Amino acid sequence: ISDQLPDVEFILVASMVGNPDWTRLQRPLFDEYRDALLKLTRPGVAVADLTSVWSQFHLLKKDWDQTGNGVNHPNDFGHRVYAQVLSTLLIPDGRPSAQPDAAKTFPSGPLRLTEQRILGNYSYSYACVAADLDGDGDLDLTSADAEPHCNLYLLRNEGHGKFLPSFVQKYAMEENQPVRLERHAIGDINGDGLPDVVIVDNSKWDIRWFENPGAKSLEQPWKLRRICAAGEVPGSYDVALADFDGDGDLDVAASSWRFGNRFDWFENPGEPQHADTWIRHEIESMVGETRTIAVADFNRDGYPDLLGTSRTGNQIMWYANSGRPRSAGWLKTVIDADTVAPAHGHPTDLDGDGDVDIVMAFGIAA
Repeated sequence: ISDQLPDVEFILVASMVGNPDWTRLQRPLFDEYRDALLKLTRPGVAVADLTSVWSQFHLLKKDWDQTGNGVNHPNDFGHRVYAQVLSTLLIPDGRPSAQPDAAKTFPSGPLRLTEQRILGNYSYSYACVAADLDGDGDLDLTSADAEPHCNLYLLRNEGHGKFLPSFVQKYAMEENQPVRLERHAIGDINGDGLPDVVIVDNSKWDIRWFENPGAKSLEQPWKLRRICAAGEVPGSYDVALADFDGDGDLDVAASSWRFGNRFDWFENPGEPQHADTWIRHEIESMVGETRTIAVADFNRDGYPDLLGTSRTGNQIMWYANSGRPRSAGWLKTVIDADTVAPAHGHPTDLDGDGDVDIVMAFGIAA
């Protein structure tokens, strides 16, 4: 703000209009408060009108899911929204900002870590995945954010810690475009040798995939394709990729948060670029608030198994893949049913003994 509005010394914040399910303040008072602040503006004093930003957000959401989903709950008055909305006062059209920032170095035991900002001006940001998207031998990045930007960013590695920002999706308020872009996974979905992106749309309850156009066209919008039918995965939350049925192509497993309460896997039809939807196979239903879904061969039989969590059911579980998941289903084994609120975790060999362990975070309440 000091760089782009150098004459402004004080910013008066007009609060966002809250959802009626968690605020008792009268909605007209927000506008009256903003109008009173506007009368105080003068050289050096500006108003950050978060009231109107929130109103525009409601128009985008069409008021259909005022349920505590993501940017609808009180946490968003703090760390998730205020600073980000203030930044939109400077860059209101949602363009990413690659403005350099001074690197910060942190000692960490025997290590020294350097933090370098790659991209700024995000909204409610989720998920960052690394993969060599252009085939030049180094790792590029994808990163998503939600309303009001609704973009899927591509950060192309130019070497030496420098990244060129562009878009996989640049949101244009088109009906078919995903809105609440969150967790995603990268893999070659159509078998053309190029890594594609599979992503959830937590707002429209969808799972979509973006087809990699190749290195020469990487910075052009990627073709958007469908995995599930519209609204087929209520609360679509997380995805993982593997060849679950052993037919040589990547399938998709998904969790579905507190609106779906189930785990599914979707069978790749073989030519996914020509398919309207994939076949959904239910792994387990009536599982309270499914969060993590991750792939690992837990029993070392050569088949990709699944790690899952149930936050409200207080369960960490794994599902054994028989190699015939279409007909034989999945065998569930509970790992931990005592620790409260397991949320996000990863399978990895922590102790170097050749088998898969799990690192898990507990206690998330939203």
